[in-house]
Amino acid sequence: MKKFIVLFASILTLWVSSYAQVVEVVAATNKILQESYPGFRTEIKADLGDVENMVKIFLRDIGKMRERNSYFQITEATIDGQYFGERSFFAVIKSGREVQNVWFGANLADLTNEDKEQIDKLLEQMTYQFAVDFYKSRIQMEIDESEQAAQYTERKYRKLERDGVDLKNKLEANEKELVRLQEAIQANKLEHEVLLLKIDENKLTADSTVVDLEKIRKVIEMQKSKKEAVH
Repeated sequence: MKKFIVLFASILTLWVSSYAQVVEVVAATNKILQESYPGFRTEIKADLGDVENMVKIFLRDIGKMRERNSYFQITEATIDGQYFGERSFFAVIKSGREVQNVWFGANLADLTNEDKEQIDKLLEQMTYQFAVDFYKSRIQMEIDESEQAAQYTERKYRKLERDGVDLKNKLEANEKELVRLQEAIQANKLEHEVLLLKIDENKLTADSTVVDLEKIRKVIEMQKSKKEAVH
């Protein structure tokens, strides 16, 4: 029970923390293989492992992802309905203790200013969408855990309700049995007293019968003597 309470309190704390999160996206360049690429970064307040897993899922959804030593490369990307073929997009995660920096960028060297602005806006939106999706997925996980906790608590409450009804029924049956046993004990006590009286009466009657028998035997002896005296 204590473990369950701690778990539920932890879920509630995480939910409040995530709910208060505000996503911020800023323009930033990043150096990959000695080349600097424009892009956008955002800070994610979460464990590094969780952020890495979400980045991989996010990138696989938009194109062909390759994981390098210090960055991710995406080709054949489709962003906001636009397909970019072999153009390279990049993602970099810079880890911290509590906050992870996630950066998305692209190679825009051979594009016109208009196309650069278009991809620039897509990158900004992509960075923002990643952060939003990350926090929403975290909150959804917490909602799922809270719903599981609620279902567990409801099942426990229903069981306690059923157990309460069963215990009440058993108590009523026990009380009825107690009354029956008390009545039986009283009846047994009365029967015991009656039997004692009957035993006393029987003893008195038996003693009286023995006296009568002796008297009858004496009469018989007298009658036999009287018979012998006749000649």
